[in-house]
Amino acid sequence: MPGLGPDSPETHPTYRLSGQLEGGAHQKVYLYERAIYKAKNRVDSTQADAQGNFRFGGHVSEPTYYMPQTSLNTQALYFYLENIPMHINGQADSLYQTRVTGSPQEAIRQQHDQVS
Repeated sequence: MPGLGPDSPETHPTYRLSGQLEGGAHQKVYLYERAIYKAKNRVDSTQADAQGNFRFGGHVSEPTYYMPQTSLNTQALYFYLENIPMHINGQADSLYQTRVTGSPQEAIRQQHDQVS
């Protein structure tokens, strides 16, 4: 029986990033880590369903800057990913206008952008 040591997935909270992109039916969705302090950044991908819905899941050691992209374009949206349920909603062809909800750190970043 496996233990619950410090490296066990059961001891770490996980993120659950779900999304819906209008016009994103069956598109490949990429999730790029953008941590400038790391030598290598992670990349994940998934396929959106017929309605443009997609999901990612995993663990980050701290709130970390990420960027989603689709196979339709390379426009950037940057946001903080945390180990909580989060949601992305928007248009597949204009990701820079996409809305990300669920993250307290991302909410602070969005407020900062509004006053800057």
